[in-house]
Amino acid sequence: MKLMHKLGNSTLGRRSWSLRKAMIRNMLTSLVLHSRVETTLQKGRALVKAADRLVALARRSLEARARGDVGKAMRCYRAANRVVMPTDDFVTGPEKEAMRVLFEVHAKRYLNMNKEHGGFTRLVRTRKRTGDAADMAYVEFVARPGELRP
Repeated sequence: MKLMHKLGNSTLGRRSWSLRKAMIRNMLTSLVLHSRVETTLQKGRALVKAADRLVALARRSLEARARGDVGKAMRCYRAANRVVMPTDDFVTGPEKEAMRVLFEVHAKRYLNMNKEHGGFTRLVRTRKRTGDAADMAYVEFVARPGELRP
C-alpha cells in the first residue's frame, strides 16, 4: 500500500505561497492579454485552474448584470479584480488592461456557452525544453480565433 504523506500542493519552484501567487497572477495577466502562454507543464496546470475560476467569475458578473442584480455583479467583479490586481491603490498598466479585456472579450465570448465552472482554457503539451528537459505546454483559451487545436 502506498503511503500518502506530504502530497500537498506543488511549490512550482517558489519558496513561499506569496511568490507562487505573484507568479500565477503575472501569468494570468499575460494569458488574458495574449490569449496563449507557453510555460512548464506544472505551472500550466496551476494556471488553468486559476484562469477557469477567473473567467467563471467574470461570466457570473455579466450574467448578474444582465438580470439586473447589481450587487452580485459587483461582488463577482471585485473578486475577479482581487485575483488579477495585487492591491487596490493606483493600479495602472497591464493589470488594468487585463481586467478590461477579461470582461469585454473573454467573458462575453463564454457567456452563451453551456459551461458553468470551467473548461474555458486548454493545456496542450508541446516539447521538452532544452537545458533542463522540462515538459513545456501552451495554455490557451478555447473557442477563440487562431487556437492550436480547434
